[in-house]
Amino acid sequence: WVKEVSKIPVFAKLTPNVTNIVKIARAAQDGGADGVTAINTVSGLMGLNAKGNAWPSIGKEKKTTYGGVSGNAVKPMALKAVSSIAKNLARISNPWLQEVLTVLMFAGNSS
Repeated sequence: WVKEVSKIPVFAKLTPNVTNIVKIARAAQDGGADGVTAINTVSGLMGLNAKGNAWPSIGKEKKTTYGGVSGNAVKPMALKAVSSIAKNLARISNPWLQEVLTVLMFAGNSS
């Protein structure tokens, strides 16, 4: 329904925390999305202590939670997702969008 009322392009934001991001991207495409953004943060844990318990842990009950890893640390995962989506769902008829994809792909080769 978003596409029916939107006057601007609609992009679905995809999580990398799935088994097959191409299937999710295909669902977005089938649903009428103009494109997808891949990826956002990746679930992560800061570390483990010598007993294998999550670290850091807070309070008397030693609670912890997963966080999001982002930035340069996830660049290889992001490039893999973009590459997989592009190879499997390439439907780019807009020359500007094709240029953006080309720039993104080449950016992955720089340091």
